[in-house]
Amino acid sequence: MTIFLFSLSSIVSYLQVIGVLVSFICPVALARCTSIPYPRLLKECYDDISQKFSPKEHPGELPTIICINKFRWWTDSESCHEAIQPACLRYIQDISYHDGRYRRGAKLPQKRKRKEIRMMTKMELKKFFKALKLLKTKKVEGTDVSLYDAIAGIHNGNIARTAHIGPNFLPWHRIYLYTFETALHEVVPGVIMPYWDCTLDQGLETPKLSKFFTKAYLGKAKGKLKKAKYGTGTQWNIIRNIETGGPLPSRLDVMKILTRDKLRDIVVPFARAPYNLEYLHNGIHTYVGGHLSTLEKATADPIFFLLHGFIDYVFEKFRQRQKSLGIDPTRNLPDPGEYYLEGLHQPFVNMSVFENYTNADGYSDYWTDEVYEYEDSPNFCDTDCGSDNLVCIHGLCYPKTGPGNPIPRKLSREEWGYFREGEPPASTADDVDKTPNQRRKRSAIFDYGDQVCSGPHCPGSDSPIQNIFTINGGKSDIKNWVFIPVTVTFFRPWNLHFHAFEMHNDSIDVSHDLFDPSYSNVLQSSMRVGHQGAYHKYCRVNGGGAGKVFVRSDGINYSGSAMEYALVDERHPISKGTAYVPIKSPAESPTEVSLIAYDECGRTCLPTCLVKGSSPPRYAPCTGCFRVDNLSPTCHGKRVSDLVYNTWNFGSIAGDCPSEEKAEIMVNFLCDSSDLYPWDRI
Repeated sequence: MTIFLFSLSSIVSYLQVIGVLVSFICPVALARCTSIPYPRLLKECYDDISQKFSPKEHPGELPTIICINKFRWWTDSESCHEAIQPACLRYIQDISYHDGRYRRGAKLPQKRKRKEIRMMTKMELKKFFKALKLLKTKKVEGTDVSLYDAIAGIHNGNIARTAHIGPNFLPWHRIYLYTFETALHEVVPGVIMPYWDCTLDQGLETPKLSKFFTKAYLGKAKGKLKKAKYGTGTQWNIIRNIETGGPLPSRLDVMKILTRDKLRDIVVPFARAPYNLEYLHNGIHTYVGGHLSTLEKATADPIFFLLHGFIDYVFEKFRQRQKSLGIDPTRNLPDPGEYYLEGLHQPFVNMSVFENYTNADGYSDYWTDEVYEYEDSPNFCDTDCGSDNLVCIHGLCYPKTGPGNPIPRKLSREEWGYFREGEPPASTADDVDKTPNQRRKRSAIFDYGDQVCSGPHCPGSDSPIQNIFTINGGKSDIKNWVFIPVTVTFFRPWNLHFHAFEMHNDSIDVSHDLFDPSYSNVLQSSMRVGHQGAYHKYCRVNGGGAGKVFVRSDGINYSGSAMEYALVDERHPISKGTAYVPIKSPAESPTEVSLIAYDECGRTCLPTCLVKGSSPPRYAPCTGCFRVDNLSPTCHGKRVSDLVYNTWNFGSIAGDCPSEEKAEIMVNFLCDSSDLYPWDRI
């Protein structure tokens, strides 16, 4: 078999002429890798979520992953996940009861106060880290399971449908946080459970450089955690892959949620994207990545509890707003009905695990009237933020990133309206009111000032993705995985501006860079690049043009996900890259998997599949869902090196230039910033 680089004209041809028809007329397959339709529940979610997100305002990565997670939570079998030991369940239920401390013979402590972690004193932080370390080392009586792991272990596939994708998301996690907080107090009385207001970090030009992602707080943001103030890397075994997804919510995102009056206006399945608190929380999980981006393993990372502490903080702000409007937040609770997820989200159904409570109990005033309260997050300031770890810049607080002042990102016009009042200076806010072709071009050169950092010691410094390699909630083991090759064809998005210019008569022409496709009207019109939204319009590119397109695999008939990226050159009008993506091994039974791709701005790419028998190879739009078996010849390899060898022809003598002639690749993602999400294009 032979592989050819297909030309721009062939790409445009299949999009314009063949389009959807090819995927129905011609079978799409490759060496035991067959394109399959969307599973019904996944397609239903995509159709529904298109009504809640606008592609021109919201890049496709977040709504895509919301639906993939929803599908997995709908379909995962409880037998796929490790059962909770009876002793661990008794421990959880004991400390989760609000009267449990009396039954233990202890006195109910005074009302607890939760703080944003940057507002805690050194002594308060020391006590919190000590409590975390003790929870991770002390065992549940009669077991070899740590107290922390017992609490973390209940957040698995068994509670997916009862604690997510519905109104019970907020009350269930409120009880869960109370349980964790009580466990902290059991080992270190008087400890403060912090929350992480990530909107502070999102306000930075480079959020991953925030000191939150250093050993001063929760530890490094990239790869395996080696050491932290709350234990060793061996004890915790945490992986993070920061900035492989997102987005982090902004202050404005939170303020929009707080403009709603009714609970049903901020929860699934009723609320639209700008006001949906569960959707907002999903972006934080995917931004940090690694364990935190998975359902079964998210709680392995203690950032989980700080993240959900912030969501609960916003939830409480919403409840207080309701009270100020004369609305009782404990009444008229959202009810999606008995047919939505088997009625598990109806108000008076008992909670999973926390069977002493109904879903409605999580909305009770009791928790914040009697048990705990929140200290306000330090978002706004006059001259000082009240913490040595925050800096007040033009009325807003920003986390420190190192020596000197942090560099805030520019505010949009809408943010100026909320935070500063009046119109921003022309050089201060993005020209978001202009038409796409007139918008100010984004420079690809960035001055990080005091944020400059190089080397592997830097928070968030670039490094390869470390996958977890778990299936169905089991142990991490690469022997259960194989790799498939995926190509990416990347069209340069609008409004990039690289510092590589033409010169005329000893003068530099800075109107266009050398690679700008607008130099050719024919090329630009043929590419048909769209204007899909990007993360908060602050998406940046690498100054040298090197960009990443992330390719993610999610099991359809198994619970597990993995990710890799292809490198592309954002300077060029068109560039191509290859990723080798892990999927479950089909050795024992065929693997069904969904593949998605998105760029660093969250813009989703269209999956296209090789049309069987086409010569030269032709690709047609498809779902990105595949069935992969283990019959020969296979389209996968146990190692990336196997795939590379099988793809390239190295010749017979030294010095022969290798060529990609030995194998065809089943899927190519077209990244053209389309105004439509992928499922609306097939």
